[in-house]
Amino acid sequence: MPRTPFEDLVRAVALIGIVSEAQEDAEAYIRRRMDMHRRQEPFLQHVAEGDRWVIIHDYKTADGNVFHVRTDITGQKAAEEALRKSEEKHRHFYEDVAHELRTPLALLRIQFDNLENTELIKSLKKDVDDMSRLVSQIMATTQIDSFSGNPNDEADLRAIGTEVVKNLAPLAFKGGRSIELAGIEHPVMVRGNGDALEIAVRNLVENAIQYSARETVITVHVSDEAAISVTNIGQSISPEKRNTIFQRFRRADRRSGGAGLGFSIVQRVVDTHQATIEVSDVPGGGAVFKISFPSPKCLKIAAS
Repeated sequence: MPRTPFEDLVRAVALIGIVSEAQEDAEAYIRRRMDMHRRQEPFLQHVAEGDRWVIIHDYKTADGNVFHVRTDITGQKAAEEALRKSEEKHRHFYEDVAHELRTPLALLRIQFDNLENTELIKSLKKDVDDMSRLVSQIMATTQIDSFSGNPNDEADLRAIGTEVVKNLAPLAFKGGRSIELAGIEHPVMVRGNGDALEIAVRNLVENAIQYSARETVITVHVSDEAAISVTNIGQSISPEKRNTIFQRFRRADRRSGGAGLGFSIVQRVVDTHQATIEVSDVPGGGAVFKISFPSPKCLKIAAS
């Protein structure tokens, strides 16, 4: 009895119209189904009839035939969707709160600027600045959670470094520091979300501005090895603290302001992009934070 080619079977399923993906683009469905089959990877599909989700495993027998194991995961998908909606609801709540706080904090800072700069006013200004930074970090956290994990996205580390240095230069100069962009001058492309990576680098630079000594230079360095680092001269981070500073609400120095969200945001971005972050010392005092990717154009965004 002649065998029916596997692709003919896939095409027949596509033409029947029971698979939602095939209803939208039958040829695209067939190509993806065949590609997953050749790579012997499980295939997830939505069955329109009964609104069911199934995962299919293809197994080849010794005589060259193929048999399939179908597992209904409709209940699991329903639970995942409910969790997604719950997380989205909470994210929108945090966004709304942050937006509502931004304007009154900005107005309060302006009012303090118009008062005599006594020690009390200086202290109140610092408190407002710390609260404003917390609001910005909350906003950054919600933005990262909303970024899509498109594996085809590309980001230019050089462009990210340029943008961060340009935007934070006034803040560095105001605090008596300088900031520079070093390393190679041509684009360094990696797989990733440019907005999320910019938030991570920005948090590292803001931390450097806060902890570096006055009249020193903060360096953002882009490497041809698909890495970007931020170096500051000043406080070093002890080895025992390097594994804890990236935890949420943990700070290297509790005498400073802030809620300890900045480093946790960096870690979340790094993890999402399957990158690594390394902390090392600067001779004489200071720290280097280096984000490294597996290799240029080889990074895949992890599913969130």
